[in-house]
Amino acid sequence: MKSFAQDLLGTLSFLNACVIGATLFFVTDSSCPALAHYNWSVMFGIGEMIAALRYFLIALMLGIGIFLVVQALWRERLGAYYDRFRVVYGVALAVVLFHNAFIDIYHNIFFPDLKAAICSKSFSDGMTTSSTGLDLVEYALLQSDFSLLPDLPESAHGINIRYYHDDFLGDYNLQVRIVCEKTALLEAQYGTWSIHQDEPTQSNEKVAVYSESQG
Repeated sequence: MKSFAQDLLGTLSFLNACVIGATLFFVTDSSCPALAHYNWSVMFGIGEMIAALRYFLIALMLGIGIFLVVQALWRERLGAYYDRFRVVYGVALAVVLFHNAFIDIYHNIFFPDLKAAICSKSFSDGMTTSSTGLDLVEYALLQSDFSLLPDLPESAHGINIRYYHDDFLGDYNLQVRIVCEKTALLEAQYGTWSIHQDEPTQSNEKVAVYSESQG
């Protein structure tokens, strides 16, 4: 029985990490409908689901393959440390496969007030979500989970976000409005920036709007 348990040590460590992670995720969750829409809608269009499943399967097979290679080549060299290696490897594999959930746990534990501040400035009806008056720190927390958000210049403030997403088709429309210095460089990997000259600002600032859509 002991030998059987030792053979499953890596698998049990992986499953324990998954169970503990899921428990921590739900116990520490301080989210709101707006945050949930930002975080999860990126993952649940048809294309996104296929891509996420493909990533999961590739990472899982690669993880198992690396473990089997190490076991075949290094088991004797690891000696007494082999069991410890299997425990660490099982936990590490769980963190890699479910990294988004573990990032959320980190945010839930260490930045609960920040998430509450974002929620107080945000609204969602399930398909359209908006946030007004965000600062760069709040925006950076959203961006860590919501990959569609563009990088902003350090002078950006008064950040407004409007995001529409069709959960089934995966179509979306994203707008990000900021106020920043006139000389600030605006970068866009997928969408486009436009400057709104008619909106009142300080003489050394400009209003810029980022737009991106699909479908």
